[in-house]
Amino acid sequence: MKKIVGYCSTSLPANATLNMVTHVVVERLVLLSPTNVTLALDTSSASGVPTLVNRLRSAGCKVYMDVYTDWDVPAYNNIFLNTTLRAQLIANIVAAMQQFQLDGIDLDWEAVTQSNLDIYAFSDFLRELYNAMPTGKKSIMMAIGPNKVPFTLDAVPYIDSINLMMYDSGTPWYMSYNYFVSKAQPWLSKGIPLDKITMGISFAARNSGGGGWYSYRSIMQTYNPPTSANEVIDTSVPGGSKVYNGADLVKQKITWTMQNGFGGAMAYSLNLDLYGDAQHRGLLETIYNVILAEGSMAQYIFPPKANKTARVPVTIDVTGVPCEIEVWLGASETSQAVTSGKIPFTSTGAVQNITAPVTMPEAGGIYKAFVDLYLNDSLVGRYVDVNEIAIASGTVGPIEWS
Repeated sequence: MKKIVGYCSTSLPANATLNMVTHVVVERLVLLSPTNVTLALDTSSASGVPTLVNRLRSAGCKVYMDVYTDWDVPAYNNIFLNTTLRAQLIANIVAAMQQFQLDGIDLDWEAVTQSNLDIYAFSDFLRELYNAMPTGKKSIMMAIGPNKVPFTLDAVPYIDSINLMMYDSGTPWYMSYNYFVSKAQPWLSKGIPLDKITMGISFAARNSGGGGWYSYRSIMQTYNPPTSANEVIDTSVPGGSKVYNGADLVKQKITWTMQNGFGGAMAYSLNLDLYGDAQHRGLLETIYNVILAEGSMAQYIFPPKANKTARVPVTIDVTGVPCEIEVWLGASETSQAVTSGKIPFTSTGAVQNITAPVTMPEAGGIYKAFVDLYLNDSLVGRYVDVNEIAIASGTVGPIEWS
């Protein structure tokens, strides 16, 4: 399945097209210091995080939060070498996942030099973090630059998505098409499964002379440039212009990404995009349409009204509890299309593979799959499957004779 990973904060626009992203990373959890591994919510957005998480979940997105600090500071390596600090950080991450009902965690690895990083100790940390995560929520993503791999290949099975920050590097800073390809090509041969790698696209604009931070939306609304442009003239800013990823350039980059077998795209940040544009110049919409054209976002493709069976691994920690699961499909969490009905079982204290027959929807389109878990008739959890389902549809005729 191809994925689109979007990063955002609580100022995400109300009209953001969340049906075009599969995973969303909410910013952010800040690691306080190399000796204090407490995770603190970014104070600028703390109060709105629960509301945003609920909004994203209702849209059918997998929801993550990122863990951020200045990893280039050499002292941070001590966390991964010190088994006590490492265990404390893992416990704090798992607690945050439970507090905000997250589907996983993202490590925002904005490190440039990493000169003293012990990649073996860091890889041990990734394995231990994965093993400590709740069942059904064992998902680690990393946002990293394209120039360095901070882990060993042994750690790759514990990472779901490696989101390459293909920006803030080179001239221009957002990366020309040729420079983008030159930085992406080495990842074809690093021994990492390509479907784990997404290529990052910045939705920001910067001054050509350095500095500045503007949304792509503001560039389109203020200057109204063509989709072929990657620069607008503004003599009031350093360098006399603002530079950015235009829609045509983004289309080129993501087309190359898909044609070379990578796993999808990463968008930074969803807050900055242009939504509801009559000319369809939004960058997320551009990425989504390219991925759909090059390969379906859906993992499964079924005919309408096909009879299928879902097998769902369920683990209840105690034995003898009357339980039920319900597998259902919908365009979002608020629009159920078809359901298995509630399937009863009794917990055994171990993993149980519960089967649920579902008749696929009659209407064509892309559907998300949900699993509701009930204990003693009370809904206690909902799982949103990352694998979407496509119901194929089409038309025939009229016939033309010659």
